[in-house]
Amino acid sequence: MLKIIPIALALFACGVAQAQVYKWVDSKGVTHYDQKPPEGARSKELQLHDGPQPGAAPPAGSGADWEERSRAFKERQAKREKDAAKQDADREKQEAQCKSMTGQLAQMRSARRFFNNDANGDRVYMDDQQREAMMAQREQEYNQKCN
Repeated sequence: MLKIIPIALALFACGVAQAQVYKWVDSKGVTHYDQKPPEGARSKELQLHDGPQPGAAPPAGSGADWEERSRAFKERQAKREKDAAKQDADREKQEAQCKSMTGQLAQMRSARRFFNNDANGDRVYMDDQQREAMMAQREQEYNQKCN
């Protein structure tokens, strides 16, 4: 029992003894911190806290801060993956369109006569100038989308 009393007193004294810290700025503009206030200079006593106060935001570098950063990183990573998948799908779609346009151009070059259907459903054949203009337009579309 007698051994417990000095230990209890030592623990109690550690809790009560809280070092005071003073802050001041010297004549050169340098900020100083010390346990004793300077003589003849104005200083401010700082209040030190042992740990976070109830209801206070977690300090930087705490577990909650890292959890938030990790969550934000995972969200950014998922967005990048989603964007990359969308770009891949768009690229595949464009490649399919270009392949189709290449086939259409090859077919147009090999065909001798082009025609459209009129309002009655009858074939109206294009002359050579119309055919060349249509092929030039399709080649221009191909060059814009596929090159």
